[in-house]
Amino acid sequence: MKITEQLEWDYETNKKTSTNFMTKDTIREIVAAELFIPIVEELYDKNIFTNWSGLTGNAHIRIPLDGLSKENFLIAKKNCESNPNHWKFQKPPYADNKDILPNYTFEIYVDYEEGVTQISYVVEKMLEEVRKLSFQDIQIARVEYAKESELPRVNIEGLYKRSECPVFNIEKQQDEMVPAESFEELSEMYLDGNNPEYFYDEETDTYFRNKELIAKSKEYREYETSPEKRKERALQEISKRFNSKMTDEQKYKTIFDWCINYFNYAYSGLNYAYAEQEWRKESDENLTKYYRNYCRNTNSQCELLGLETRKKFLEDSKSNIDIPNEALIRTQKIIQHLEEYEKCKQKENGFISGNTDSVWLSRYGVCMNFAEIYEFLCEKFSLPCKHIQGSIDSGEYNVGHAWNAIMINGKLKYVDISSAIHCKDKSNTINAPEDFFGKTLEELQTIDGGKNRRIAEGFEKNIKELINNSEGWNVGD
Repeated sequence: MKITEQLEWDYETNKKTSTNFMTKDTIREIVAAELFIPIVEELYDKNIFTNWSGLTGNAHIRIPLDGLSKENFLIAKKNCESNPNHWKFQKPPYADNKDILPNYTFEIYVDYEEGVTQISYVVEKMLEEVRKLSFQDIQIARVEYAKESELPRVNIEGLYKRSECPVFNIEKQQDEMVPAESFEELSEMYLDGNNPEYFYDEETDTYFRNKELIAKSKEYREYETSPEKRKERALQEISKRFNSKMTDEQKYKTIFDWCINYFNYAYSGLNYAYAEQEWRKESDENLTKYYRNYCRNTNSQCELLGLETRKKFLEDSKSNIDIPNEALIRTQKIIQHLEEYEKCKQKENGFISGNTDSVWLSRYGVCMNFAEIYEFLCEKFSLPCKHIQGSIDSGEYNVGHAWNAIMINGKLKYVDISSAIHCKDKSNTINAPEDFFGKTLEELQTIDGGKNRRIAEGFEKNIKELINNSEGWNVGD
């Protein structure tokens, strides 16, 4: 019986004999809890315990740290710092659930006024906060914060901190907390016996709650540093989502959805492309000559797009009437894009343009990376696919772009992972990610809203090769 059904039954059978039992508003709030908890548990693959409280003027949900990946831990920690009204780092023990929730958690709050605020509003706001975490595979918490947060693994120093036990002081007639004085005492307390509390892992010089955590920790460390392990995991996850009844179109879409959820767009690359566009305009307008004295090598693009030298040039030029205003405007725009480039790079986890391994490890990339990875994944599942290069309008600039050609029911279609990710991260608020799956070129042109999408010369051969390799298919658009 669901919670809601039980509550309705209790309400009907008790309302005549108990004036204090519960109200319909109370039922509505608990119904919201019933709906909310499965949503969060589903996002976390039901691997962590979540606790909801929605009956005391604020609703909150607890998410234990040992159910978070490193990235989600850092996101949650940042949310606590930047949004203290809704996020809180909660230490154990808890006044209400001392035994159920022994570990540190993040608590996400939404305040409301009882009897006035609609519970649907509370749930909506709660979900908005929870979605700030990019829900990923549940991973064992990383060593970097395991010691700090006292998760279920510690080093020797941590064991000493945990080793205090109550000893009765006869003179004071009260218990005193006495720490262990030797490793032998620690061993006796935590590491020896038939049911030791911790198990030692030589590789990390860390003590874990059980041997399974040691194995998972090693697996996760390998996964964190190996692009090949990431690829293997991707193929496993996608394969699990396939079934024998799926059409090729559904399989293409499954891989499409996986890529969108896994990867983020590296806007550093886009901002650098914008800076390059301004530099080319500067060169076309014969304005680069005013900047050359600030470059050790005028043929070096890195020099011509150097942020600090650009700033120095702009500052020095303010009092130089010989430098035209157009040159200053170009430099101001270049500085703006380069500063945005630097800001984006700081959060892209080591993404390097042109390095596919860094895309798998950082989970950040640009259109070319996504097109190549989508082609790689499709080919692994014997789905015909080619990456296509071309160009597209982006703001006031025309920049390089890449997407994929696929075959659906004998017809040539296109998939644009990069544009779909822009919808996911809200840089494109007009379209939905699905708008960029399985479309003709004409449909993409319409969806793009006149962004002047073009296929680069030479990539028609990829399309022809795709069609020729799809033997027996009636190819159309």
